[in-house]
Amino acid sequence: MTDLRKQADMPERTVICLRGATWRMYPCDLWSGAKNGNGYGQRKVGGKAVAVHREALAQRLQRPIRHGMVAAHHCDTPLCRQPEHLYEGTPADNFRDALDRGQRMPLPPHPPALTDIQRAEVRRRYAVGGVSQCALAHEFGVTQTTISNVVTRKYLYRSHDDLPVDGGGL
Repeated sequence: MTDLRKQADMPERTVICLRGATWRMYPCDLWSGAKNGNGYGQRKVGGKAVAVHREALAQRLQRPIRHGMVAAHHCDTPLCRQPEHLYEGTPADNFRDALDRGQRMPLPPHPPALTDIQRAEVRRRYAVGGVSQCALAHEFGVTQTTISNVVTRKYLYRSHDDLPVDGGGL
């Protein structure tokens, strides 16, 4: 592979990014200040930590990054603050892009903590009374939060055992 860096023309900390379209014409602008625990550049503004790549994207967009959105990197370089390398997207977009570029492994399927039969038994016994959620959690080897979610049907699974007794839908 050819080294695209020209040491005479560019500072040593500059790296040419190889993936993408028009954004690759611009070298990464690597932050040399403080980093957070995930390796992203940060600085203090009014006593509050600010991610420099988010700040750079907000300046390019001329507006704050929308609630629930992330400042994602085309270049996969956490210290990069080059506005042309950044885009606003959802966390799911960012994760999917990282999968596509081979930066992350797919998440394994997460099975329910309890089987359909166990969830039905938890609901039956709790409805009868005389047993606490904590006691059921201890007996079934799960957390009290899991038992609470089963009892209140907060998280429903695609199973006929989880249909409400009154015949209502999911």
